[in-house]
Amino acid sequence: MDPKSNLEEWQTDSTRRFQKDKSAQEKLANTLVLSEVLATDYDTLFIPGGHGPM
Repeated sequence: MDPKSNLEEWQTDSTRRFQKDKSAQEKLANTLVLSEVLATDYDTLFIPGGHGPM
């Protein structure tokens, strides 16, 4: 994660809710390793905005 994205000035109600959501945090902490992902299992690739995709 971009460290600046975690600064208070960039936080929203949604990001604060996500950070407090234990289930969402568990899923984030246990994502698949890229080598375990099969492209044929998916129809779409979503790339969120921000500096990362650039």
